Amino acid sequence: PGEEITLNDGEQVTARMVANMRTGLNRIKGVRDAKKSPRDAYDIELDGIGGEMAFAKMRNLCPDLNVLPRKGGHDFTTHKGNTVDVKTTPLDKNDLLVTASKASGRRLP
Repeated sequence: PGEEITLNDGEQVTARMVANMRTGLNRIKGVRDAKKSPRDAYDIELDGIGGEMAFAKMRNLCPDLNVLPRKGGHDFTTHKGNTVDVKTTPLDKNDLLVTASKASGRRLP
């Protein structure tokens, strides 16, 4: 189906570092964990930042590597001014568990 993007070794290390820092800082700052999965928060965060970095690489955009807690918003603004909120899943059948406010988007190729 879609284009496959592979993160290089440096990008993978960066994704791990960002996921680790985001997970830790969220817990320290008391951010409520709203995950919809029994998976570990770090694993979910790693999938998320990896997906964001892959999308950025595919679309020639700069990923947000900020590790401070944030609420709401979107992950990217494209060169045409559209906003994108990247979602990832480790499941082959692409069953994403997201809140209704995030579920209305369309899938990009």
